[in-house]
Amino acid sequence: METNYLKDWYFERRGDGNVIIMGTIYNDIKRRFADGTSIHTSRVLKADFVNGVVETKNSVYHLELRSENENNI
Repeated sequence: METNYLKDWYFERRGDGNVIIMGTIYNDIKRRFADGTSIHTSRVLKADFVNGVVETKNSVYHLELRSENENNI
């Protein structure tokens, strides 16, 4: 199964209250970014930390290398 992977990620709460993720993307299935590119996602809609999966409006990401900030939403 193809999926986007985010490494060295962390959450950032925006002034409007929405949460995004900053991280380094690998295996971008839409081929927008080269491996190792630093990106930020669109607004996080769902986060499943048991399975390490985050959904945004346009994408699904598998989170790797858990960040110490994951509970700071």
